[in-house]
Amino acid sequence: MGRTFRKDIVINGVPVTDIALTWGLNPPPYVRGLPEPAKRVESPADGWDVDLPGVLALVDAIERTGGNFGQLREALLGSIATLVPHGCCPDCEEALPSYEQALAAYEEAAALMAEREASISAQTHPFVVTRNSAIHLWKCPSAPREELNHPGDTLTEWTHGKLVDGVRVPVGSYDWAPTNEVRRMTGEELADWIRSVRGPQGGLNYRRCNRCQPSLPVAYTSSVAGVHLKD
Repeated sequence: MGRTFRKDIVINGVPVTDIALTWGLNPPPYVRGLPEPAKRVESPADGWDVDLPGVLALVDAIERTGGNFGQLREALLGSIATLVPHGCCPDCEEALPSYEQALAAYEEAAALMAEREASISAQTHPFVVTRNSAIHLWKCPSAPREELNHPGDTLTEWTHGKLVDGVRVPVGSYDWAPTNEVRRMTGEELADWIRSVRGPQGGLNYRRCNRCQPSLPVAYTSSVAGVHLKD
């Protein structure tokens, strides 16, 4: 169901009142979640419809005043721009408060991450434990790094997703915890963690990376060899 906005437009001193601009009757691909056609050029008119009587009234005003039809384009696009001053569509305008909140949350999370990273080192926290209970050394090439989902460089990206190879990809959830759930640990913290994840029969519920071969602070015994892990 589209949303209709009523606008008055003045061309060369001639007012044309109550023109209906409707958003969403035929939304563009990125709103519908569909792949965008190759080499498609986005237009600020994407997703908008205008009533034919209103267009004819504008054409009549242009003809009566000796104007040109470029004024028609400028008048319609200018009216759309007043309705969506921050993004590409009414959906973006409605999402503006949440986008501003997301930017603030991201910046706060990034600052906290940077502060935490500055307070630890390979000497103080030599081990990395990942979300699937894999243990790596600090600089292991296969150990994932903490990352944050960015809310998007623009309001349009936050609302509709980022354009990647012609397809809109959702930005992600409103959760600025590191996406990889990487935990950096001291030797003492790792020893406590290993003891906490041992199974009831003494089995091992963790794995040691076979690439960096970390020497664990407790005995590492298993019937299963270490495996090369990639999170």
